[in-house]
Amino acid sequence: MAKEEREWTLFNHPIRSTFRLTLAEQVYDALCREIHAGRWQVGDRLPGANSLAEMSGLSHNVIQRALEALREDGYVRQETRRGTFLQALLPKGVKSKGVIGIAMTKSEEGANYHFDHVYLSRMHAVMRLASEKGYTTEALCLNEDDDWGRLDRLDGPFADRVQGIICLHSFPRMDAVRLDDDQIPMVFIESPQGQSRPSVYHDGYYAIYQATRMAIEAGHRNILAYCGPPHPDCGLDVSLAGHRRAMQEAGLPPCEEAIELSLKHDADDLVGIREYLLRFSDATALISLTSAKARRIVVVCDVLGIRIPEDLSLISQASAPMRTDDLTTRISGPKADTSRTVSEAFEILAELIHTRRCARSQVVLKPNIVPGDTLAAPRTGRPTVAAALMASFQGTGKD
Repeated sequence: MAKEEREWTLFNHPIRSTFRLTLAEQVYDALCREIHAGRWQVGDRLPGANSLAEMSGLSHNVIQRALEALREDGYVRQETRRGTFLQALLPKGVKSKGVIGIAMTKSEEGANYHFDHVYLSRMHAVMRLASEKGYTTEALCLNEDDDWGRLDRLDGPFADRVQGIICLHSFPRMDAVRLDDDQIPMVFIESPQGQSRPSVYHDGYYAIYQATRMAIEAGHRNILAYCGPPHPDCGLDVSLAGHRRAMQEAGLPPCEEAIELSLKHDADDLVGIREYLLRFSDATALISLTSAKARRIVVVCDVLGIRIPEDLSLISQASAPMRTDDLTTRISGPKADTSRTVSEAFEILAELIHTRRCARSQVVLKPNIVPGDTLAAPRTGRPTVAAALMASFQGTGKD
């Protein structure tokens, strides 16, 4: 069974067990956010590792690694027997250019948001690149029903405190050729298929198309798509269009019944996944529309005795570790390059800041393909999933 994910809080910032970021990296980010928010002035003494560990519940070693990283980057200095003191607001040798705003929703950062780990990693990448370029950051969390149309206005929530905005939350917005006088330059990251502009995003249609092609090229013909709740970065229709195209090009009929059944399941519905595997036990390959659902499929397969990839090949729209307690084996599939996404977004933002004009409305990136450990050629003879399930039921005395 997969290791249970845990959560801690440091200065109201969530710290989570996730393969995307280490706990020390998240503590580093939380402390940087507090530094940029003005909790401490240059020369002030920061709480020690023991105090931070006590208030967060994290181990002393995790806190110490984060403080050491801050020291190495030049944010703080550590004095023997005196403590840790704020030395600068940016890494050593970097000249300040101002402040960059980071906008997201409270639900995206909140513990109940299913894809919150993704947003933590994106914020991490934005903060790191911003600091390298000489910007401090101001993170702002709004409610989804707030007036997002005012986000980039001088009378909006950021006012005139920021040079530009990186928006992690999507809402309908088309870019203009030239910014208004009261408009703050803003760029969206991973807006679903570019519904918000200007934006930099990975092609979700291409990702699921390539995921399906991986199964076909490995020799699979009985391939199913497992949907569940749609991924906020892409959208269900876009993902399914890519899957259907790949299947149809290979002369294979997409299994619409399997798609419809998977849509009835909640994100964490392990019973629903079990029902799905029992209903379609003759499948040899499964395409999951998100890595989170793919890992839950792995959990259910472990319980049922279905071996991956020997009995069932598993491909995800986004490659990730198979299990949270084992980061060495990965789910096969495409993988977005977050660093490249953020770098492209900053290039657009820099142009907007300096020229007030938007030459590029959308930058669409192709994800990298990760071979992973969950894809193999189908075995001949009796459907292997059905055989594994039968052996499992015989072992438990069930009919």
